[in-house]
Amino acid sequence: MKRTVIALATAALALGLAPATQAQSSVDHRQEGTVWMPRLTEITRHEVLPGNQVRVHYWTGDPACYGAHAVLVETPWAVHVRVITGPRLGGADVCTMIALEKSQVLQLSAPLGDRPLHV
Repeated sequence: MKRTVIALATAALALGLAPATQAQSSVDHRQEGTVWMPRLTEITRHEVLPGNQVRVHYWTGDPACYGAHAVLVETPWAVHVRVITGPRLGGADVCTMIALEKSQVLQLSAPLGDRPLHV
């Protein structure tokens, strides 16, 4: 069934039909399910928060169908963050083509300080 959804979405894009999108306000999320066909997703913005935390914002699909998780790598010289998204294993059989802005709060082991944040 998931292959059918992907095939239909691909066909719609090939015909020049834009998927219906609905912008929703950003809400903090934790990791959302295991994904197959993972891909790097653009981080659209980030915020440095108190308490050694960083919030990253990104766009993804319906959480019933798409999963996301952030990968954080810290060194004494820099902090690197990547967001991985993809179709969820065991996700819904029928998915809406909706775009959702989501965010995740990541806990750093030390204050960001002068270290550059690479997103």
